[in-house]
Amino acid sequence: MIEEKMRIGGEKVTGENGSLDVLNPFNGEKVGSVPRASSSQVEKAMRIAQEFKPKLTRYCRIGTFQKRFPL
Repeated sequence: MIEEKMRIGGEKVTGENGSLDVLNPFNGEKVGSVPRASSSQVEKAMRIAQEFKPKLTRYCRIGTFQKRFPL
């Protein structure tokens, strides 16, 4: 069974509101769980995301991916 944690600002954290079960849609069996974030955790994650400045431009990232995974 998979027990996941979430990342906020690169740190693995547990949800302050517990967790949610992940069920197999075909048989209803529990296959894992994921954390339930609190509103303060969501706000912190959004603030960090909004302040993030990538080191590479999107053109540099595309070039890197194309070199690594040519079609």
